[in-house]
Amino acid sequence: RQSETVRAFLNIGSIGLVACNRVPELIDWRSIDIDKTLAVVEANRDVICGIKVRASGVIVGSWGITPAKIAKRVAEMTKLPLMVHVGEPPPLIDEVFELLTPGDIVTHCFNGKAAGSIRDTDALFKMAQDMAARGILMDIGHGGASFNFETARASMADGLKPFSISTDLHLHSIEDPVRDLATTMSKLYGLGLSFEDCIEAVCAGPRGVLGLSGRGGLAAGTRADFTVFDFAEASLPVLDSQGNSMTLERLFEPRMTVIGNDVQPAARRAS
Repeated sequence: RQSETVRAFLNIGSIGLVACNRVPELIDWRSIDIDKTLAVVEANRDVICGIKVRASGVIVGSWGITPAKIAKRVAEMTKLPLMVHVGEPPPLIDEVFELLTPGDIVTHCFNGKAAGSIRDTDALFKMAQDMAARGILMDIGHGGASFNFETARASMADGLKPFSISTDLHLHSIEDPVRDLATTMSKLYGLGLSFEDCIEAVCAGPRGVLGLSGRGGLAAGTRADFTVFDFAEASLPVLDSQGNSMTLERLFEPRMTVIGNDVQPAARRAS
C-alpha cells in the first residue's frame, strides 16, 4: 500500500495544538523556542515547507502582533514562506498584512469574523487585493469558525480569487460544516468561482507551494498522486462556519484516489 504525500507547516508555538484553544500555543514568550524551531526545520526540510502562526485573539491574547513578527523572522531566516491564520483581534488583520511578502500565505482569507475580515472596510479589502496582486497567497482554510459565504461571494465578485482551496478539518468540523475537500470545492463553485479556477486552486497552486511535482499535469515516469472526480447534479444543503445555509446544485464527487500503484475507490457522498 502506497503512503500519501504529506507536507507540513511548522507551528511557531512549540507545543502545537495539543489542546487546541483550551491551552493556546502562544500564551507568552515561553511558548516559542527559536533555536529548536530552526533545528527542526533543518532536520526535516524534506517535509517542512513553511512556518505557521495563528495570529488571532483567542490564541495570542494581549501578546498581539509579536508572535507573527517572530514567526516572520524565523521564516526569513529559514528562507521559507509564512502561513498566517487570521481571525478576531488582537492583532488587527492590517497589522498582520503589513508583515507579509510575496510567497507568504493568508489562511482563512474569507472568514466572517467581526474586526477580523477583509470585508470589514473598503480599505482592508483594497489592501487584500493589492497583496494578492503582489504574490501573497489567499487560502480558504475552511474550518469550524473560518469561512463565510457572503465574505467569499462578495470578494470573488469583486475580483479576489483564492489561490488555494483547503480544509481545516478536525473533530468539531468534519461532520459539519466542512465535511471534506470536495464539499469545500463545491461551495466555492456555488459561490461563483469558475470550474477551472476551482481545479487550479486544489492542484497546481498548492502543489507549487508544497514543492510537489506534477504541477503541469500527469507525465510518464512521475509518481501518481491524484484524485479523480465526477462533476454531478445535486441538491445538497450546506453550511458555512457561522451557520448560514445554501444549497449546492453541482458537486465535485470523488471517484477514486491514485497514489503510486495503489488505487482506492472513494465513498460517494449522499445528497
